[in-house]
Amino acid sequence: MADLLIENARIVDGTGAPWFRGSVAVEGDRITDVVREKDPGIAAETVVDADGRVVSPGFIDTHSHSDMELFADATLAPKLRQGITTEILGQDGFSMAPM
Repeated sequence: MADLLIENARIVDGTGAPWFRGSVAVEGDRITDVVREKDPGIAAETVVDADGRVVSPGFIDTHSHSDMELFADATLAPKLRQGITTEILGQDGFSMAPM
């Protein structure tokens, strides 16, 4: 059982393919399924009808300069609100590690 199911969404998956109507299931803090079927067949504690709104599960920021920001806000909330779920740090030969 998923914690959250967002259904009836226009899903943009970041591959460059056209959007498709479907559902996104989340367990804890992880996306567990992206389903194209109208009825995803997934039980969830909370079900949200996206009503055709765009859902973009999990963008990757491959060139970030958020290294120092992590010390102020470990969740990087502004990035999450933009749909970024993975971030590559230490760009341009600069990194906070092993500091």
